[in-house]
Amino acid sequence: MAMSVLLENILNRLDKVKRQGRGYVACCPVHGDKNPSMRIKEVDGKILMHCHACHADIQEIAQAIGIEMSDLFEDSLSEHSRYRAQLNRLQREVDTLDNTILFYQIGLENGDLTAKDKIQYVNHIESRRQMLLEIKQTKQRLIEI
Repeated sequence: MAMSVLLENILNRLDKVKRQGRGYVACCPVHGDKNPSMRIKEVDGKILMHCHACHADIQEIAQAIGIEMSDLFEDSLSEHSRYRAQLNRLQREVDTLDNTILFYQIGLENGDLTAKDKIQYVNHIESRRQMLLEIKQTKQRLIEI
């Protein structure tokens, strides 16, 4: 199941986020956790959070990460937050594609490839560059809105 924009927006504000079961764990921003003790999950378009170490409730956690309680509900997520989350997701895709292209370019420069592998690497680079161009164009359209 894909992560919602709402959940992504919350998780991006937390440290040491890890998937656990049907939700996530992270360091609690209320008491300056060093090890994840806070549980986060989304249920029916609502974010649920609770720290099992300091027993901080959802209001304390929301305040600590600089959001309003209304930001924890899908139907109240502002358009700005949606665009920002989408831009962040696109930037991560750009970064991943940049790294993938670099990997294939280094492989080509290494010279340890067969002729068939070289052709495949060149094709991979070209297809990744095309995807990168499309993502950058999408990103630019979002910025112009």
